[in-house]
Amino acid sequence: MVSLTNAAAERDRLLATLDQALVTGPVACIADLSRLTEVDTSVLTVLLALDRRVREKTTTPLVIRSAPEAVRSLASLSSLDPVLQWEEKNAF
Repeated sequence: MVSLTNAAAERDRLLATLDQALVTGPVACIADLSRLTEVDTSVLTVLLALDRRVREKTTTPLVIRSAPEAVRSLASLSSLDPVLQWEEKNAF
C-alpha cells in the first residue's frame, strides 16, 4: 500500500524495480493498479515518478491499467489526467 507516510520509500523501491526491467528494453511498461485498495495523492506522486523514468529510458509513456475511479478523479482534480497515459477498460 502506498500512503503519505511511505510514498518516498515505495517510489524508490518501484523505481529500482523499473530500472532493472528497463535494462532489457521492454516494448511497453504497464502499471496495473487493479489491486490498489486505498487511494490518496501519494499514488499520483509515485505514478508521476514512474512515468518520468519510463519516458527517460524508452520512447513510450507508462500505461496505467485498471486504475480505480478515485485515482482518475484525483488526477483530474490535479490537472494530471491528460499528462498520464490511461488504458481504457475494454482495451484488454
